[in-house]
Amino acid sequence: MEDLKKKVDRSVRIHYIILRFVINLLIEIAMRDSSKFKNIKICSGPGCKAWASEKIARELEGMEMEGVKVCRVACMRKCGGGATVQVNSSNELLKMRTCEEALDALMPESLSPVLC
Repeated sequence: MEDLKKKVDRSVRIHYIILRFVINLLIEIAMRDSSKFKNIKICSGPGCKAWASEKIARELEGMEMEGVKVCRVACMRKCGGGATVQVNSSNELLKMRTCEEALDALMPESLSPVLC
């Protein structure tokens, strides 16, 4: 019985890894096809969620900026120090700790909201 349980657990883990790979591949293909957009990938792994990655994604999506596409992606495996953010498939990964920090780093001055 234990052998069967180990085999099932291993099979589930393998399927999860394959599914995560396919999802990331599909997102990458979709982003290549939309080169006119500024693509912002935000890690949705548990470590990044602890650093408010979901809130950062919602804030950026809520701004509805033309030419900016926000995508939540599976864990980028760069955990710690803030939410991992990647812009336009560059090799550089940014670490964001707050929504304000993300907006300052990702949005040009002209698009940032003006506070009175």
